[in-house]
Amino acid sequence: MLTAVIAAWVFRVRIGLRQVAGLVLGVAAVLAALWDRLGSFGTGALFTVLGMLGFVAGGVYQQRFCRDTDFRSGNAVSVPVVGLLAVTETSPVTDWRQFWLTVTFLVLVNSMGGASLFLVGVRTGGAAAMTTLSSVVPSVTAVIAWPLLGQVPTGGVLAGLVLGFGACRLGAVARSGPVARTAVEEPAGGR
Repeated sequence: MLTAVIAAWVFRVRIGLRQVAGLVLGVAAVLAALWDRLGSFGTGALFTVLGMLGFVAGGVYQQRFCRDTDFRSGNAVSVPVVGLLAVTETSPVTDWRQFWLTVTFLVLVNSMGGASLFLVGVRTGGAAAMTTLSSVVPSVTAVIAWPLLGQVPTGGVLAGLVLGFGACRLGAVARSGPVARTAVEEPAGGR
């Protein structure tokens, strides 16, 4: 929601009623999926808020200044950082095979895959529309944890999936015009 508000302010774009409804549904989806865990964040809440602010700033910055950046270039910056953070984790390693599988997954799927999808999504749909997709992340993660970790999804997770789907649908429908362009457009005829 914060991304949409800041993006609307930066790009001077009006937020329509459908988009507002989608944003509200998105927040409701996240709250529903995390409802049983909301009081258990402790000191991690500060890092969650800082991460959210970084995500908001990154999405708007990407749309404003790096719209045409090749996603492979973005990965060249993010992958080493994620890899370094993963291998400098201070918890003791008891299973080195599992450790390297996890590091590989974090670097290839989370960093390269996630960053690529985010960069392409911001380029085609804008920062506000792209972050609307984030409303389904907690529920989808919980569903994936079911076969992998044996954690049965709660009713809130299922409600979060439904609300998140509605948020994404409204966000996609609301974007009827072109995404705010910030780069200087080329004259007709190209180069």
